Amino acid sequence: SPVEIALATDIHFSGDYGQDWLLATQTSIFAAQRNGAPDYQIKEVKLAQIEKVEILKLHGSNILKVRTANQGFELARFSKRQADKFNEARLKIEELVESKGGPIEKANIPSTDKKRKSRCEKCGQAMPHWSEICTACIDKGEVLSRLLKYATPHWKPLTIGFIMMIVLSSINLLPPIINKRLLDQVLVPATSAIMNEQPVLDKFKTDLFFWVGVMFSITVVTSVFGALRGYIMSWAGQHITHDLRTQTYQHLNTLSIDYYQKKDTGHIMARMTHDVDRLQDFSRWYVLALWWSLCLVFYFIPIGDYHSCLCGQFHC
Repeated sequence: SPVEIALATDIHFSGDYGQDWLLATQTSIFAAQRNGAPDYQIKEVKLAQIEKVEILKLHGSNILKVRTANQGFELARFSKRQADKFNEARLKIEELVESKGGPIEKANIPSTDKKRKSRCEKCGQAMPHWSEICTACIDKGEVLSRLLKYATPHWKPLTIGFIMMIVLSSINLLPPIINKRLLDQVLVPATSAIMNEQPVLDKFKTDLFFWVGVMFSITVVTSVFGALRGYIMSWAGQHITHDLRTQTYQHLNTLSIDYYQKKDTGHIMARMTHDVDRLQDFSRWYVLALWWSLCLVFYFIPIGDYHSCLCGQFHC
């Protein structure tokens, strides 16, 4: 008879990772299991003898089990990741048993164990495997406002860091102006005097050392301010991370054991570490980067254009 179900497991009944098989035809169910043996051991159960099909939920794995009038048969052991596929297989086996006219006791499955939606009903996009919420339909403005709330208690160091960023950016506008004066007032006249075999004025030497000293001072000031700003922003970022992880950990302690059975441990760990780090970077750097972009558009670019006009580079 044709094969109605063919599923591969990812765990042996011994607990080792490996592949067993569950096959179902219109008359029987076959379980191919190794259990440490080199060859598969075939276990057959007639559909006409089955009275109940159930999934036993264990810690870290599940077991598909069928019951007859006299005994039960554990047919497949699988990880939580394959729970959806084997839940569909359980429903299919029940249909096959009913098609044979045999009585079957259907298990009461909670709504959370039903087939997971693969696409969002609102936008039609594919649902991510790690979430039951469509990320495309999330209100981005609401999420942004919630993230900014974690930065609000630390507004003082963030404000200081923002002011220091403006000061550093303003100072960084000075080197091009100094280079222009160094070239126009010192290097070009001194070079012309040397080429014309004329004496170089002491004023040129004094201005040269003066402007080089100013450039060196700017480098020192920007380095010191940059290091201080980095320390302040790191301090604020660590406190934001502490608040995020503390609140997340407190929320995890309120969840039921069933939640940890349904969610992968690695996924929870990633949310506590990697995702919190990304939120920290957003609160610490990206918010200031947004303000910096606005300042660049409305403050520094007009200053640069004004200076260019004064230099005669553009017709103003």
